[in-house]
Amino acid sequence: MRSEKWSKVQVVIKEMVVLNVILLLLLGFSQAIEYECPKGWLTFDMSCYRFVSSPLLPAEGAKASCARDGASLVEISTTQEHNWVVNRIIELTETIPTKPVFYTNGKREDNTDAYRWGSGKGDPVETDEFWLYLDVKKEGQLAGNTYIVYTYNATVGKWGWNLARGDTPQSYICEIPRAEAFKIRVENRNFDFGIENPPSDPDLWNRGPKFTKQPKNVIFFKDSGHKFASFDCVASGYPAPQYYWNRTRQNDKLKIDPMLEERYTITNGKLTIYQPNENADYGTYQCVTFNQYGSILSEKAELKFGYINDFPRTTREPVSKSAYSGAAIDCNPPTASPNTLLYQWYKGSSDNFLNTNLKPYLFISNSGKLLFSYITKEDEGDYTCIVSHSGEASTDNKISQPIRLNVATGVSSVKEPAMVSGFPNLFPKNALRGDDVRLECFAWGTNDLVYKWSKVGGTLPRNTRVADQGRVLNIPNIQLEDRGTYQCIVTRKQGQSASGQVTVSLAASPYFSNFNTEFTDQFADRDTDVQWKCDASGDPAVEYKWYRNSDVLIAALLNADQAARYAWNAPNNNILTISKVMAADEAMYQCAATNLHGTKYVTGQLKVYGFKPIFTKSPLSDRYAVIGGNATFTCSPEASPSAQITWLKNGVDVNPVENPDARVQRVGGSNLFIKTIEQNDQGKYTCFAKNSFGEARSEAQLTILDRPRFQQLPLDEDIGFNRTQMLRCRGNPGPILDVVYVWKHNTRIINLEGNPELNPPDPNYERGVGTRDGYLIIKNTTFATGGDYSCVFTTPVSELSWPLNVKIYGPPGPPAGIQAILKTGFADRMVITWFKGGENNRPITKYRVEGINNHNPGVWEVLKEAPATSTLSMEVDNLNPWTSYNFRVRAQNEVGWGEPSGVSNQVTTPTRAPDVVPLNVGGGGGKVGTLVIAWNRIPPVKQFGPGISYKVYYRRLGGSETDWEEKIPPKGNINRHVETLGATDNNIYKQFEVKVKAYNDVGDGPESPKETIYSAEGLPNERPQNVRVEQFNMTALRVFWIPVPDTVDTMKGVLAGYRISYWKTTENQNLALRKTYYGQRRSGIITGLRPKTMYYISVQVFNTAGNGDFAEQFPQETLRPSPRNMPEDAKVYAATQTSVKLTWRGVSTTPNEEPLTGYMVRYWKGSETIHKNIIITVGRKTYAEITGLEPGETYNFRVMGYSRGGNGKMSSPMITIYMIKDACEQGYHLRTTDNRVTVRCSSCLHMVSYSLVSLIMMYHILERYL
Repeated sequence: MRSEKWSKVQVVIKEMVVLNVILLLLLGFSQAIEYECPKGWLTFDMSCYRFVSSPLLPAEGAKASCARDGASLVEISTTQEHNWVVNRIIELTETIPTKPVFYTNGKREDNTDAYRWGSGKGDPVETDEFWLYLDVKKEGQLAGNTYIVYTYNATVGKWGWNLARGDTPQSYICEIPRAEAFKIRVENRNFDFGIENPPSDPDLWNRGPKFTKQPKNVIFFKDSGHKFASFDCVASGYPAPQYYWNRTRQNDKLKIDPMLEERYTITNGKLTIYQPNENADYGTYQCVTFNQYGSILSEKAELKFGYINDFPRTTREPVSKSAYSGAAIDCNPPTASPNTLLYQWYKGSSDNFLNTNLKPYLFISNSGKLLFSYITKEDEGDYTCIVSHSGEASTDNKISQPIRLNVATGVSSVKEPAMVSGFPNLFPKNALRGDDVRLECFAWGTNDLVYKWSKVGGTLPRNTRVADQGRVLNIPNIQLEDRGTYQCIVTRKQGQSASGQVTVSLAASPYFSNFNTEFTDQFADRDTDVQWKCDASGDPAVEYKWYRNSDVLIAALLNADQAARYAWNAPNNNILTISKVMAADEAMYQCAATNLHGTKYVTGQLKVYGFKPIFTKSPLSDRYAVIGGNATFTCSPEASPSAQITWLKNGVDVNPVENPDARVQRVGGSNLFIKTIEQNDQGKYTCFAKNSFGEARSEAQLTILDRPRFQQLPLDEDIGFNRTQMLRCRGNPGPILDVVYVWKHNTRIINLEGNPELNPPDPNYERGVGTRDGYLIIKNTTFATGGDYSCVFTTPVSELSWPLNVKIYGPPGPPAGIQAILKTGFADRMVITWFKGGENNRPITKYRVEGINNHNPGVWEVLKEAPATSTLSMEVDNLNPWTSYNFRVRAQNEVGWGEPSGVSNQVTTPTRAPDVVPLNVGGGGGKVGTLVIAWNRIPPVKQFGPGISYKVYYRRLGGSETDWEEKIPPKGNINRHVETLGATDNNIYKQFEVKVKAYNDVGDGPESPKETIYSAEGLPNERPQNVRVEQFNMTALRVFWIPVPDTVDTMKGVLAGYRISYWKTTENQNLALRKTYYGQRRSGIITGLRPKTMYYISVQVFNTAGNGDFAEQFPQETLRPSPRNMPEDAKVYAATQTSVKLTWRGVSTTPNEEPLTGYMVRYWKGSETIHKNIIITVGRKTYAEITGLEPGETYNFRVMGYSRGGNGKMSSPMITIYMIKDACEQGYHLRTTDNRVTVRCSSCLHMVSYSLVSLIMMYHILERYL
């Protein structure tokens, strides 16, 4: 019995042990090894990169330097990788005037023209797109250059590949796969180094001060209303830094003591000066911050005092110019400090500020000048200049005396552009690196002037901005490489050009680039040597000084020990070396780089250590591997001096070697790497670390597992364009391993998750889920998504990959190399040739030629289609003469038409005479005694040559062939000709036959068919008779007259209409207003008149020649106004299903109003607008019954009084009534804007009354008999 129980216990214990083992394995496998790129290396895709600037090495030395970290020189495999490398180089070197050269691992293969990676012995360099230009390979070979390098070409303004000799020391780029980042020799020391349990917040690590905010120059304006000036400096450090300030004036440095100077306060590094005084407070200020680890100096800042003096009060001499010439008005600003002024101008009054966007012929220069590219009489006037400080804390504006511009009469003519003296111009004149530079260009000239900027011998800086109609080129944050000569070309549209140049010369205060600065904190072992290199740029050249705890290092002031160990005697004093460092050397060190334009500091802290190895922060981790796989143990104890590392397996020395061919290797100086794993590699591994202060060890287990395998292999696919397709892939990781699927496209990992904000997923792909785990879904396929794919099946112990190929079929790609040639002997035929584009996995069946010409820009026309043959050419005919054509070609396959090719060269067909007639020949109208002949212009595409013009022909209707008169109007593409016949009766409104033909410089075209038109009409002979006027309402009059007969004799043509003129009797007829009516009529209404006002009215007839004589004037007075008051207290009195009764309180009129005639009610459905209202009049009654309403509809009602003067005001508020359909159940709901009324219909009330009587009677009967 006992043995049976014990056996059950054993089984349970055994199961628990197995479960715990599996649990531990699961925990271990979930910790997949991911190596991050260490400090100093940058990450892109699955590789780490290091851009090395110092020391410069020849090609083989650079290769060996990378190899010490297990890396190689960079090899570029994709466009994305090339672009990333170029962008990083730009970021690192953008402030360096002399761009470095970077070695790669590419080289010309010995005795061939081919280029390979691996120093010329590896994979071929397959792309040409990354070379700066293709001939560079040929030129480089001739010069003996064989190594591929990244260089900068200032002419084209970009980075790319070039060739160089390998013996020149240059910068270089190292690359290593992230999976091998453990090979990199690196010891990341920081302020937590050597501390077993440092605070989790790095801000709480003990360290010296570093400035996070430097003080800036301050300009104080007395007129600003401010009472203080302040300088800010902020530093980080722990314990929190403290601050004090020094002021230097004429080499006299004074420590500011707020206890002695009441106007000064220092609060957390901020120095505030109350009521600054120029005599007492001017000078240079410098912040000093310190804590127990040392002190450092800030950059220096200057306190200046700003002002603008007044303009002189004397009257300025006027500027006199002729119209259509250029003009300039000088502002002549008063003296100011600083002299960076903002200029504004206004003309006449301060309400009329000049806006160069609205008047592009104006320009306001940074010199203050107001310039006119040309002037007209409208520009004459008084101009005033206003100056202020730009962007400063000053409220003071200064205003000049008005400056008169007189414009004399000039001849209007086209003036070609002429560059104004002094332009192009540069602001500021003595620019420094980092300034915002403004280049200005201005020319005299009329019409639209177009300005274009370029840099001579190079490209414009990337961040340039063109402003003010192209006349200004802004270069923000200018850099030394932006120096050079800039050219401005001014062109009049369809005219001539003028140009000018300006040279930008820059100086630079000292600065440290991101690439060359190696000045960092030093965490040194005791008795080792420490070196800081201070590498600054500037123009003029910089000089260096070294500081220790804010005191300058001077050799004569060092003690004997320091003098023996401190040295800064490099050629430029820019390298500080401290030999055999000790605890007494711990301090804050600064390098100061100085030139004529200022001083810049870089800061580093020196920490000196000595302690035994510790594994607290980085103990060894257990590893899992499969037979034939690899395993890596990372051993990185903290120790000072660095520990000697010994590796043990199960207590026995492993003896790894630094040989990449060995199976058991030491990599990265201290890590253990085992490749081609065997079963007997399983065991416990120990990293034993030892230095002069002691020893320590860390242990971990290596477990060997079965190798995972593929369960479903992906297959090659043939997919249509713009489809969705699933690529299948499934692995068998075994029962306990985690698995991750990674898909690659053309060797690049597809981003399937990503960070939506920083690195969003690739929109073309999606990962399969659930039963499709491991699958890849390609969405909306494009040709770019075709290519080589691989499914990578990854577990914590292995990585398996299987390749497949995806072909995307779709419309053909665009043809290339389009050429057009005029066919010999033909003026209207061309031969188009091309090179075949990509078939996109389906054969091409047809080609189409499309054309565009200068007469119809922007519109591509299909000119010809033909089946595809081996001859890649097509003849296009029926082209228009004197037309410039460009062509493009499309290809078609079974899927459809592809994208068009690029545009061909331009070819112009020969000229010839026109072959079309002008259309829509006609005319008529015009001034008395003229014949107007009109036609449609010949469109440019049909002009067939330059000099298109017209000839016109006319004769009286019925004339003979010899009666035709030929007239040649002025040359040009006009559309009408006016022939003067003479203002006699024989020429007024007579019929003529006309025809027109076009001609150009080559010859005449055909004549148009003849058309019949009338000559111009004469003025009417008669005027309207018996004009009378009746009152209409208070603002309108109705006018009547006897019409003029519409005959040729009376009208001298055809009657067009009548014009009614009207004016107040107190005014002159010259101020008359006019109402025009077209066509024959006998009356009209004039509106918009004033009530109770006397007017004169007259009528005249008109035709196309003009107005006839005025009829006799008729005086008439308008009526008095309509009722001013509105009906009040309007409400519903009673209602049925289809009617309502309204009541209101009436209105009374005054003697100044027309007597009340009566009232009208306007009502309309709630679903309609008031414009669809129905109006009923009720006389002078104050109630109305509205019938014929629809149940279930909402109605709006308003009441108003009216008189002969018109309608009065409508009642308010508006009444709204909803007509209920079933009155007996719900009643009527009558809503107004201020009340709600419910009314039962009479039939319902009767029903209720009858029911009530019946109930009472029944009650009495029951009561009686019961």
